[in-house]
Amino acid sequence: MPAILLVDDEPVILAMLAFALESEGCSILTAGSGAEAISIFRTYGSTIDLMITDVVMPEMGGPRLAAELLTEDPGLPVLFVSGSCEAIPFATSPQFGFLAKPFALKDLVAEARSLMRREVRTVAGYSSGTNAVFAR
Repeated sequence: MPAILLVDDEPVILAMLAFALESEGCSILTAGSGAEAISIFRTYGSTIDLMITDVVMPEMGGPRLAAELLTEDPGLPVLFVSGSCEAIPFATSPQFGFLAKPFALKDLVAEARSLMRREVRTVAGYSSGTNAVFAR
């Protein structure tokens, strides 16, 4: 069961996305801020297969959060979601994805699957890519 760190400052969006991903068989850790996400990541980092984060949040937006976590896990796949047209500095790497809000939940699931299947993470001989993501 893949583990996803889901970060959004809007509680309703956070709950809706968590429910959708849990219904697909994912284990979800939720954070309402960048600081909370960092704390969760430092506790569960080695078990997290993907981070999905809003781009624009108070205090620490998604790109800054991703940059912080990538210093600890350079291969962490990240899916950015946003309702704004703000440029994503990481968007050119296959390790990163982007969905514009509003999006269909099926598109979220498809992009999450795609990112977790990519062979981008090799830390101490461990590769996170798998073809069994979301398998039931």
